[in-house]
Amino acid sequence: MEGISVDGKDGEFIKSAMEMLVRFSGEVTPQVAEWQRRLLKDPGELEIIEHEVRNQYLRGSGLLIAGLLAVAVQSSEVNAASERTRVEYQTPLAKPRERKIAIR
Repeated sequence: MEGISVDGKDGEFIKSAMEMLVRFSGEVTPQVAEWQRRLLKDPGELEIIEHEVRNQYLRGSGLLIAGLLAVAVQSSEVNAASERTRVEYQTPLAKPRERKIAIR
């Protein structure tokens, strides 16, 4: 298995969970000033801004989970546990194969 990417099939593979956390931080930091500017200009936008913040942080949690998974699926411990589960399952399971899936 080569790895997990968050930028589509041609994206770079994730190297660490910290990489994803830094990426999220870089995306959200400029937004904070914009949300503050909008709220000061029109306090009535609070509900809209609240939804935008929530959505941005949901994306951030997704990036962090992707980073954690990318590290986990490349570990020998996870691979060994996966193989044990496959072999010990009551119905024979096929060996794993590489495939690309999109996670939203």
